[in-house]
Amino acid sequence: MSSPFELGVILDDPRALDHARTSDPLTWLVFRNTLANMPRVAAAQRLGERARLAHPEAKIALYGWHYLTHVRSDGFAARASRKLGESEFGHLRECAGVEQAWSVTQAAAEAAGASAVVLRTPPSFSTGQLSRQRLANFVSAHRAELEQFFWAPEGLWTDVDAAAVGADCGVEVLVSSRHDRAAEVSPAVWLRIDGELRPSFADQLAYELEAREAPVRVWFSGPQAHANLRRFARALAFDD
Repeated sequence: MSSPFELGVILDDPRALDHARTSDPLTWLVFRNTLANMPRVAAAQRLGERARLAHPEAKIALYGWHYLTHVRSDGFAARASRKLGESEFGHLRECAGVEQAWSVTQAAAEAAGASAVVLRTPPSFSTGQLSRQRLANFVSAHRAELEQFFWAPEGLWTDVDAAAVGADCGVEVLVSSRHDRAAEVSPAVWLRIDGELRPSFADQLAYELEAREAPVRVWFSGPQAHANLRRFARALAFDD
C-alpha cells in the first residue's frame, strides 16, 4: 500500500485487552468507557500500564468525560456512577461544569499516558454556528494542554460539513460508517467501523480505501474490534 495508514481499536471495556496481541498492527488504542465514567488518577495509571503491556507502541486516546459534551437532557449524567457537582455543563460551553470536567479528563489522560482525547458530541449539539464556535473556542483554549483532539459528532452533521468544521478548528474528525459505505465518506475524516467485519467485507473495505490517494485511517469498535483489525490488516497484506 502506497499511502500511510493509521489503524486502531476502540474499547468499551478495558478487559477487551485480553484479546490483544503485541503483534497487532495498530497505531491507536482508544478507550470509550471513559465517556460515561472518567477514571480517577490511580485507576487511569493502571489503565495506561495495562494498555502499554498489551500494545507497547500504540498511542492512547481517551473519550472525554460526558460532562464536557452532553447536557443533562442527553441522559448520561443520570446513568453515570461518578458525578459532577456543577449544575451547568455540556456542549463545550464556557462554564464551571465544563472546566471541571476538563480538569478531570486531563488528569486521567495524563495519568494514562494518553496523547489524545475524543470529544463525542450528541445530536443535541446542533449544526448551527453556536455549536461550531463552542467547539472552536474549547479546542483553542486547551490545545496547549494536549497533543491532539478528535471530534466524533453525532446527529445531523454530514461528514463533509464535520470535516470542514474540524479543519477550521484544528481538530481531527471521526465519523461512523458501515464497511460497505466507507468509500462514500470524505477522505478528510477518520472512519469508525462497528460490528463484525467478515473476511470478504475486509477485502472489500481494503480495496475501496486503497483506491484513495488520502491516508487510510480506520478505527474498529465493538466486541470484535481486535479481530476486525486483524482481518483488515491481512486484507492490506500485512502479517498477522
